[in-house]
Amino acid sequence: LLPPLAFADPDRTAIEQAVNAPERSAEDRARDAAEKPVEVLAFFGLRPGMRVADVMSGGGYYSEILSRVVGPQGEVIAQNNKPYLDYAGEAADKRFAGGKLTNVRRVNSELDDMGLGENTLDLALFVMSWHDAYWIGKDWPKVDTDKFMAQLFAAVKPGGVVAVVDHVAAAGTGTSVIDALHRIDPEFVRAEFKRVGFVFDGDGD
Repeated sequence: LLPPLAFADPDRTAIEQAVNAPERSAEDRARDAAEKPVEVLAFFGLRPGMRVADVMSGGGYYSEILSRVVGPQGEVIAQNNKPYLDYAGEAADKRFAGGKLTNVRRVNSELDDMGLGENTLDLALFVMSWHDAYWIGKDWPKVDTDKFMAQLFAAVKPGGVVAVVDHVAAAGTGTSVIDALHRIDPEFVRAEFKRVGFVFDGDGD
């Protein structure tokens, strides 16, 4: 987990209000117990007005919460590649139907060409998905991780945050257990960030 430097004071009240919004589905509310979205998003310093990318957002569980927190002055990019879209099924379509979340922009793109621009993001969020950028599977497109990391570094503003929540593999395993366990070694993740210019600022459980 990479917490913020520039956004050291999260708006926890706004996050709590977003999570407790009566419009949220019963399914999402049931998921909250495991996801702990208030604690997670407060840890990363989420505040109203931010521009956030929810990368590999799936059905949009986090995208909706982010949308409610950042408000009309902010924006959420809900990005998915084809496998994530297929996995999400109709969940994302249902969530965003009728323009209910007007500050969410859906982007369907591959990970090595996400189209995020330069200096556009205050926060990029990866929840249980970072390892997939390094996964090689028969139904998963091979990702050019050099391009993936370079465009991420370009897109995040100076002082911005990349937030990674993922399954933890044993130290020293690198990417070797991704196919079998869908887990990744945190030290490998930190090294990948460091090699393109990011600074590690802390973690939590």
